[in-house]
Amino acid sequence: VYQVNLDEEPEERWREVVEDFKPYIPYLNQEIKNHFVYPFGQLLCWLCEKLALSFPQEYYREMSGIANLSGLEFCHVVGLNILYDVTNFNNFIGASQFACSSIIAEDAKGNILHGRNLDYMMDDLMRNISVIVDFTHNRKVVYSAITFAFFAGVTTGQRPNAFTLSLNARRTGWYILNILMQIYTSFHMPTGFALRQVHFQKTQL
Repeated sequence: VYQVNLDEEPEERWREVVEDFKPYIPYLNQEIKNHFVYPFGQLLCWLCEKLALSFPQEYYREMSGIANLSGLEFCHVVGLNILYDVTNFNNFIGASQFACSSIIAEDAKGNILHGRNLDYMMDDLMRNISVIVDFTHNRKVVYSAITFAFFAGVTTGQRPNAFTLSLNARRTGWYILNILMQIYTSFHMPTGFALRQVHFQKTQL
């Protein structure tokens, strides 16, 4: 279990996670190349960097720190952090055969269990860079998440003794068109960051 101290400078928060998972960067770069391909790679980098300018500064700085600590290009880190949004933003183009799913169940003792799967065609890589993170503020755990190295957002999280949240999506489209749509509609908050804000600000739902 890693700790991300929200009282630290954003650029430094993910240092331990990045350092521990540096051996997986070559595999991550290979996956990135599958998306940032010629002739659209440079355009996609430009779009990602432009889109990131509208994000909350705290998260922009976290992504910048991850890029500096890992050696990954900043636009690639942004791409990783908006991947969920750009592959599910457009409801009018296509439908994926893959879909994330969550389940809530109750055991014999009355304990509530919340589980989910994340459907992407890079399961080996994601399995190897999965991390459990406690986000702390004033030396207390504010919320916890199962997330991924080099990703600053939250797709599955829990606020202690309060609530749990997970992301699910069902439709997809061509990711470059989705990014253009996000710029056109003044998209300011990737869902992974929005979930972080909910976990930090809300004591109940």
